[in-house]
Formats: sequence, structure tokens, C-alpha cells
Amino acid sequence: MYLGVGMSTRFDYDRLDIHKAYASVRALTRERREVWAKVLSRQLDGVDVRRIVDLGCGVGRFSPLLREVFRAAVAGVDRSERMLAAARAIPEAETISWIRASAEALPLAEGKVDLIFLFLVYHHLPDPLAALRECARVLTDNGAVFIVNSTVEILDSLRWLPFFPSARQIDVARLPTREEVTHTAQEVGLTLVRQGTVVDPIAPNLTAYAEHVASRTFSTLQLVSDEEFARGAKEFREYCAREDRGHSVDEVIDTFLLSRRRGGRT
Repeated sequence: MYLGVGMSTRFDYDRLDIHKAYASVRALTRERREVWAKVLSRQLDGVDVRRIVDLGCGVGRFSPLLREVFRAAVAGVDRSERMLAAARAIPEAETISWIRASAEALPLAEGKVDLIFLFLVYHHLPDPLAALRECARVLTDNGAVFIVNSTVEILDSLRWLPFFPSARQIDVARLPTREEVTHTAQEVGLTLVRQGTVVDPIAPNLTAYAEHVASRTFSTLQLVSDEEFARGAKEFREYCAREDRGHSVDEVIDTFLLSRRRGGRT
């Protein structure tokens, strides 16, 4: 599939069977679960979390972790029917409520959610302002939004990106800057509490990392041409084979902790 830079930077998860590979290739390893459990516990320390929305939950890889960390009720929300079908097939599926909906129109009552979690979702939002306005609407007065997303600022840290020439242009066009996320949040009455980065352990070594990239389960790589992808994947495999020293591979990703202003207008 080739949508082409300048034609579209949006990827429809219901157009292909990417959910099948995503459920296995992008599953959380034990090491990554431990990292993100610690991040969530530390970032949300002091917040009374009883009801959580995993917004853009995809195949549900974070929903059980959120439930485990906070011992809270979790609703996984996604617009993709196929991704939700995969989520409903996970072993912990019966402990989560699954809802098909867009982020811009949440079928939830006002002021009932303590935490909204978005992992690699923000850049897929057709209207981030409308989505964050909905988040603010359904949050309790002391509720929080925790956004984990790549930003333009971290692009140079991605080792695979130079091997796919059009990928940078695609991501520059669709990824937010850190300032844009903060500004959009402020527009709807959400205050930035903390912005930082997390070192996410993606693969045990470069060879495994090359196969991770070759799975094409990144939406960015679905938007490059098949020819460009095949050439880039081959060259990246060769590079990783040469450079592999058996060390784990990490990626840096941005985090934004936002809070709802008590009595703020949304």
C-alpha cells in the first residue's frame, strides 16, 4: 500500500490485516511491562485512580497492565473494529470493557474517568483538539491524561529512519512537537504537570530489532511504497548484522502528564 507523502499521512487499521501481526510482534515483553509499570506508578503517584480509559487501545496490550498497576476498572476504546477484535481475544479480555468509538466522541458520561492513557495514539488523531476536549469532559476534577508519543524532537534517535527516505517526511508531517501537545492541552483546560522521556527497551539486540522493523507493524512504514520498504528493510538488516554486539536496543519516547483544572472550562 502506498498513500504517498502529500496525499495522506493517515493509516486506517481496518484496511489491512495488520492487527494479526501487531498482536504478536508488538506485544509487551516482561522487561517492557516492568519498565512501564514503574513509569505509570511513578508518574501517577498521588492520583486516586479508580476508572481508566485506555484510549486507542489497539490490540489491548496495555489495558491489562493498567488494571494490574492501579487495581482499577479499565475500558479499552478504539475506532478500529479489527484491532478491538484482537483485543477481545487476549487472555485477560474478560477483565476489560471494550468500546468501539472515536476519541472525538467518547460514549462516556461527564466527569467519571480518573485516568486517560494514550500510547502512540496522539499522532493518529484526526482532530487532537477535539479529542483532548473530550478527554477533559469525561475526566473527574482531579483526573489526569497520560500521553506517550513520539514527537518531531526525537526523530533523529530512531536508528531505522534513515533507511527509508520518505519516512522522515511522513513523520515530520504527522508527529506533533512537544510544544504543540502542550498548547493543544491548554486550549481545552488541561495543564501540563510534567513532560519527560522514557527509555523503552524495544529489542534484546540489533538483529532482533531489524526483524521488528521488518515486520512493518509501524504505521509509518505502511505509508512508504512497497519498493522503498523492501529495499530499506534489506539494508537495515545488513546494517544490524554488521553492528550487532549483543546489546539491547532502546528507543526514547516522550511522555506528557496532564491534569484537569478544577472548575476549568472545557
